[in-house]
Amino acid sequence: MAVNTAELQVERQSASTERKSEGINLLGLSFDFMPGRGVEKLTTTDKTPNKIEWQSDVTTALTKAQREHKPLVVVFKEDRCGWCKLFSDELQKPEVGAIAKDAVYLQVTPSTNSEAKQLANLVKVEGYPTVSVLSVEGGVISPISKIAGFMDSNKFINHMRVAFSAARSKNAAV
Repeated sequence: MAVNTAELQVERQSASTERKSEGINLLGLSFDFMPGRGVEKLTTTDKTPNKIEWQSDVTTALTKAQREHKPLVVVFKEDRCGWCKLFSDELQKPEVGAIAKDAVYLQVTPSTNSEAKQLANLVKVEGYPTVSVLSVEGGVISPISKIAGFMDSNKFINHMRVAFSAARSKNAAV
């Protein structure tokens, strides 16, 4: 699904007198960015490993994560980044499939994709590769976790499981 750049607008809105939220308007769907808001529901990991279905379109991934009530795992990478290439190889390993059903997965290159650049700005990406786990519920994009730098497949899996567990704990308290 192609997105016209004019359809993607970043706005600042006042959420309260002290808190501000930033939003993305994608094809008529409004997604706000407000720290501290988490996902409402996560699915459990299936025992059968699958391969992760990586999305490359920001709009499609945001919509799918919201519709399926799953966190959005975004891998921000750059083509000329050696660590990014090594990390991409790690993400293709079969063991990574163990967490395939727990989230919606998106890989983007901000330097070549304006929507990805705006999303990277929202989550304050400062280096590559960066993995950000986001909640996309009720039109609100909220950070769950973020980690920068190369990870092997086991560290990635463990980090995702901790992030998913934290999101479930946060939702249980709400």
